[in-house]
Amino acid sequence: MNVRHNQPDANMDELMHPETVLAAAKLGCDLAVLSSGMELSAMRRQTIAARSVDQLYIAVAGADCAFICEPPESHYSWKEVCADGSGICSLPQDFVKSRNKRFYDRLDFDLLLRNGETI
Repeated sequence: MNVRHNQPDANMDELMHPETVLAAAKLGCDLAVLSSGMELSAMRRQTIAARSVDQLYIAVAGADCAFICEPPESHYSWKEVCADGSGICSLPQDFVKSRNKRFYDRLDFDLLLRNGETI
């Protein structure tokens, strides 16, 4: 299932907080696309790119650059392709891989953290 969020002037700050992307991922979203007229500092790019850990591809076009991030595998970092200025960036998406979503809020921590007790 692909979910699109089409608002002409979508707020870049939505991707600065984990709740938006996490909620979209839990609903089955595989790709989040956002364009903005603002410049993307290195810190802002890294913060937005980190949202790919929720098994979501992130594609962002800003005033000074564009980038696409692929969800990480295992404990590795995400894969990122970036184009500065008016360049073009592209990254093939493997949506079969991104649909393997796991969320830690569904774990029974009480059960997991029992110290050798039998159930």
